[in-house]
Amino acid sequence: MKKAIWTLAIVMLSTLSCFAVPVCSLPQKLQVAIASHYPGWRLMQLSDLASDDQSLWKQAHPQECPGLIEGHFTSPVEHSTVFAIISIKLNKETILLARESNPVFLTVMAPEDGTSLVLHRLPAGKYSEYDNSKSLHTHWDSIAIEKIEAAERLRYWNGHSFQTIYLED
Repeated sequence: MKKAIWTLAIVMLSTLSCFAVPVCSLPQKLQVAIASHYPGWRLMQLSDLASDDQSLWKQAHPQECPGLIEGHFTSPVEHSTVFAIISIKLNKETILLARESNPVFLTVMAPEDGTSLVLHRLPAGKYSEYDNSKSLHTHWDSIAIEKIEAAERLRYWNGHSFQTIYLED
């Protein structure tokens, strides 16, 4: 009987961990660089979103952090981290990219008012602008920047800089 209770407890705890909110944090060296270059700014967290946006994010991306993605955004071989940082004091959000091999930040999105844009990674592939005026084929991962229940833009690296197309919401 005791063995059955312990087995049930272990199964229940492992099931609960599937629904846990992921820990969203940057490597220490990136945290130090942000503190140096962007004093007073910090990584955007799920708790920074409005409560209804939090619910929608958790439904759509239960194991992901809304302000942090990883992938191959500027080349097919170099790993990068893209992250949204916010300044509560300034009510601004900016999105930066840090390459694994280079400590210099690339600006994916300049600071904008508000702190409600979320990130997710889109794989290499074919994408079209919402009105079909432009289509492209990306060769590596792209960055989806979304205002929940509003618009979504795709930022992709063209070999020299980040470019934008607007996707359907």
